[in-house]
Amino acid sequence: MAQRIVCCDLPPEHTTGDGLTCTFDDISVAADAQRGRVECAAPAESLFRDEERQGVRLRVTAASKAADAAAAAGFGGQPLHEEYLDKCAFEERLALASANDNSADPHAVASSTQTMKQRYSALKPFIIISASYLLFTITDGAVRMVVLLHAYQMGFSAMEVAIMFSFYELAGVVTNLAAGLMGARWGIKSTLLSGLSMQLVGIGMLFGWQTSWTKLQGILYVTAAQLMCGIAKDLTKLGGKTVTKLVTPDEKKSSLFKLVSFITGWKNSLKGAGYFLGAVTVAVNYYMALGILCGLVFAAMPWAAVGLSNQLGRARKENVTLARMFQNKPNINILSLSRVFLFGARDLWFEVPLPFFLRDPASGIGWSRSATGAFLAIWIIIYGQMQSWTPQLVLGPLKQAPPNKWVAALWCGILTAVPLILGIVMLAGDTFGPGVPEWPAIAAITVVLYAFCLVFAVNSAVHSYLIVAYAEGDKVAQTVGVYYASNAVGRLTGTLASGALYSYVGTTVVDGFGACLMVSCAFAAISTVVDLFLHEESGASGRLALRIAFDEQQDVFQVVHINEPSPIESTAYLIKYDSVHGTWEHEVEAVDGKIVITRKDGSETVDWASMGVELMLECSGKFLDRAKLQPFFERGCKKVVVSAPVKDPSPVLNIVYGINHELYEAANDHIVTAASCTTNCLAPVVKVVLDKLGIVHGCITTTVVDAPNSKKTDLRRARSALVNLAPTSTGSATAIALIFPELKGKLNGLAIRVPLLNGSITDCVFEVKRSTTAEEVNALFKEAAETYLKGTLGYEVKPLVSTDYINERRPGVVDALSTQVIDGTLVKIYAWYDNEFGYSCQMVKVLAMVAKSMA
Repeated sequence: MAQRIVCCDLPPEHTTGDGLTCTFDDISVAADAQRGRVECAAPAESLFRDEERQGVRLRVTAASKAADAAAAAGFGGQPLHEEYLDKCAFEERLALASANDNSADPHAVASSTQTMKQRYSALKPFIIISASYLLFTITDGAVRMVVLLHAYQMGFSAMEVAIMFSFYELAGVVTNLAAGLMGARWGIKSTLLSGLSMQLVGIGMLFGWQTSWTKLQGILYVTAAQLMCGIAKDLTKLGGKTVTKLVTPDEKKSSLFKLVSFITGWKNSLKGAGYFLGAVTVAVNYYMALGILCGLVFAAMPWAAVGLSNQLGRARKENVTLARMFQNKPNINILSLSRVFLFGARDLWFEVPLPFFLRDPASGIGWSRSATGAFLAIWIIIYGQMQSWTPQLVLGPLKQAPPNKWVAALWCGILTAVPLILGIVMLAGDTFGPGVPEWPAIAAITVVLYAFCLVFAVNSAVHSYLIVAYAEGDKVAQTVGVYYASNAVGRLTGTLASGALYSYVGTTVVDGFGACLMVSCAFAAISTVVDLFLHEESGASGRLALRIAFDEQQDVFQVVHINEPSPIESTAYLIKYDSVHGTWEHEVEAVDGKIVITRKDGSETVDWASMGVELMLECSGKFLDRAKLQPFFERGCKKVVVSAPVKDPSPVLNIVYGINHELYEAANDHIVTAASCTTNCLAPVVKVVLDKLGIVHGCITTTVVDAPNSKKTDLRRARSALVNLAPTSTGSATAIALIFPELKGKLNGLAIRVPLLNGSITDCVFEVKRSTTAEEVNALFKEAAETYLKGTLGYEVKPLVSTDYINERRPGVVDALSTQVIDGTLVKIYAWYDNEFGYSCQMVKVLAMVAKSMA
């Protein structure tokens, strides 16, 4: 739940900003007027309520000339709905009193000191945990450099150092998978203190590393110490990530969100500072370096021990089992696999080979420990800052926000080229090696590896967004656990492989480092290919139906609730902005308004009755029989319109509006479907041919945009949609018999999935009962489009292409230029359709028809 929330839409002219309070259960906190709304800081006790149950308000502001004029004057658009919300109780104690009115009741005025205390109380868990996490992050980066540079000084090889780090990464795999279980059982305070304590154990063990030991003894001992540090990192990260998620509001414009984003973005940058601290201090004295790190960990512990509640972050529902951690949607598993190769591509050269190469005085650069640490530190700091600013500086200006699988594949493909360039220079050129000038090598390695840093940061930011977008509403914690475990697997694989390649390939370190870069290129290429297997779950039909309903049907029904598993902020954004159908003229904000958005993964679990929902438009495609739809009725819905045919032994009425909508009976049809997009295109064409010419039999081929099959039951559709035409099945030809029963068994067809964003065409071939001509066929369609099927069927004589039919409202438009008749009775017809917008218009018509029957 957001910590800074909107309490009500109290108009600013009726407030002074002082003396207002908001009530959360029995707890009252001070509030103030901000931008025409009363806002308050929720108390700490209210931070961990079920956000999905509470819901978030969505304000839609009308676009108009008056609103434009107001915006130009600095006032913004006017809300469509002006009534007050009753989401939380509030008191207007000094509604018309001056802030300086001494006659006011002193007990009714919240003092500034009291307000500060209340806001600090609400922020305290975040402040304590974030400070502890960031201090820990410094030590995490520093201990890495201390171990690596000290091992290099003692003569350990790159492979031996990679083995030392292997259990650190392996601990990340195991701890991340179990993180959700531990957090739910122990709470954030326990995991945070456990992580800090284990970090002390790991660093303390390094005091015992003796120069007199054999290499085997040193490797085993340091590996055990790094195992402790690896467990510590992920236990501490659990607290840092969780509390950030809990206090981050859905409204990005709030000051609290900016604070959280700022601190989170500095996490990687502080790790870079830790790299530099470790390198500088170990250059002075190994034991001094360890002592400073212990001091930083000790500094973080008292605040966490005293200032946090034992109940903070404990789960209030059934714990997730380890087995369920792997029961994720296909997109989660695909993205996690891509993440393995993405981070493997980085650590194939970064963690071990790069510092060894920078230190090597013979064939490498020959830098000191401090210079090596500075190079790595600056790299990580830039990476952290770039990751934080990617949406504003990169994806936003390039119109790639919010990102999808194509954006992920694009940036990963760009990343593939970066290590390839430097690898070729090292293996095929004479820039590196003994006896060559130093500055070209330094320039090449700096430019290319810092370019990798920038592109890698974009990739990481894109993946971080997608994992949240693809996560199911009630499985975010376990999803993130698997996701971070994949990070650790990639780092472990990359670290071990880099040690072997650097140590054993070629005759010089130049050969070894070049080999690491070439394999890194291969890993990035694999990650690119894996990204292409992601399945876009756009929900475009539902969002377009919302637009149409809001614009055209408010006099018939009112949209009061949206349930969408994607992040609420993303839902609001995608309602407003559509890459295919354009920007909606209205303003949409995930703040406070008339429509409630929730993130329930199962819509059947939402209490629709409490929200006043009587009529449901179900667009998820998950509820396609009566048994699955029954919970909607049990929770308050009276009628459900489904966006796909419902398969059930007890037939459900399939409606193509304009063709058979008169069959709807309000007393009996509580579930109806709007058929499918292709069926809506085909039905008016079939009606004209059937009524005027008669149909003996026919075959339909629809060429439609790709919508990948996540179950992979059709192996052709499991292939990349970016570069292939994929023949597949379609149910529209046989489903037409549900609209025209007399055609049962007489029609069949196929589909071809094509790599287009939108705009589809149906190829209809019929054997008709009487002889005809192309001219007569076109005349029949023209007459129908202008009279009895007007608005349901279109007729076009211009030479148009698929993009010309984007945002076409009619479900089907006959292409008169393509009509053919062979031997009098074989008729071929092309019909264009917008498979998203046209179908959404049809769904809203059905919805409005049902709504009128309920009035």
